[in-house]
Amino acid sequence: MRKNTAKKEEEEGKGDVETFWDWEMKVDQVMKCFTYNDYEKVRMMAYEFRGYALELWDQ
Repeated sequence: MRKNTAKKEEEEGKGDVETFWDWEMKVDQVMKCFTYNDYEKVRMMAYEFRGYALELWDQ
């Protein structure tokens, strides 16, 4: 249930601090599993952007 709530908040742009920390933990886990250079890391994280973050990234 918590995961669905976090996803809905992210899609609506109403994420809170806890949602951010969940996302940051997910990012850390992914980066520890693979050997990416800095360019690849940026591309991987930008792929996950949604809503307002995606709009800012595209500017």
